[in-house]
Amino acid sequence: MLQAFDTYILAVVADESKKPSIESALVATVKLFLTHPPYKLTYSKISRSTGIPRSTLYYYFGSKVEGMLTESARFALKKFLHLETVDVELKTHSSWEAFQEKRLLSAIEQVDQSPWAPRVYMMFRDDAGPIGDVARELEGEYLKEMTRVWKYYHPDKAMNHDLEVVAHSLKMGFLWGMAVQLTDQSKKGKLSNPREFVIKLTALIEELLRS
Repeated sequence: MLQAFDTYILAVVADESKKPSIESALVATVKLFLTHPPYKLTYSKISRSTGIPRSTLYYYFGSKVEGMLTESARFALKKFLHLETVDVELKTHSSWEAFQEKRLLSAIEQVDQSPWAPRVYMMFRDDAGPIGDVARELEGEYLKEMTRVWKYYHPDKAMNHDLEVVAHSLKMGFLWGMAVQLTDQSKKGKLSNPREFVIKLTALIEELLRS
């Protein structure tokens, strides 16, 4: 059934009128399992929240609601990590620092638009169920890609484990805090000058790595 969903996503390019219904279902499901015990959610509740008939949800995600939960988590995490842009950015930036600066700026912009995305990672990273499995799977893909990027810019230098931990933890921790603030109706967490902040945070990370 998930293969049918993948086919559907490819088909929406030709029919944009379909895209909001499925994407809104994924977003609504993410928001539901951030505020409700996820493994107690049912198709009936998701259907009432999204306005999409249960028959349609069954068709794209299978008979078990677990399928929709995991695909919603995957959707949120892929939106946040945007790994599909790595190769394009490698060709655009001349150094590891410039590459990381650009990706952090992109992540901040993404969190501003979708503050629920990093919350999925932070809240379910240690979850013992299928949502946690998806979070750890995509975390592994992220770290694998960042190691590949490091080797691209430093072909003769192994990636230091401390670098991986510090850079990853600082960025993810900041983005989590920003997402919490952005969830508030007041939007107090929005940065007035994200580029200036990114430059400062990138410099702090590099200083820590050199110490």
